Amino acid sequence: MTSNAIFDLTLADANTAIELDPKNSDGYYLRAHVSLMRAKYDEAIADTTKAIQLDPRAALAYEARGLAYGGKGDAAHAIADLQTYLKLLPNAEDRGAIEGVLKSLGAPRRCRRRRFPSVRRPIHHAR
Repeated sequence: MTSNAIFDLTLADANTAIELDPKNSDGYYLRAHVSLMRAKYDEAIADTTKAIQLDPRAALAYEARGLAYGGKGDAAHAIADLQTYLKLLPNAEDRGAIEGVLKSLGAPRRCRRRRFPSVRRPIHHAR
């Protein structure tokens, strides 16, 4: 089975899910994911926005929408959504990859906790 055939089946399932329960964010997210994989960024943004309206804590919808905005070249919206994704899902398996995307988009580095060594090196003063 080709990837297009798989996408078509997934899209049909997403449309059925939306028809059966239009207030469930999962169908919109699934349909957005197919649109994202097909580089139909406007469709992906519309569906992920609907998913987020239905469930503001839908972390994967923020990730997909951020990637769609990135695909369109809208760095500001992409950064905002991807940062929200990481806040909602701080232990995401793809955290490193998303941080790499954020870096490539020019996102400011997030604050890091300073780590102090348990033993400090002596300070040598110039004489």
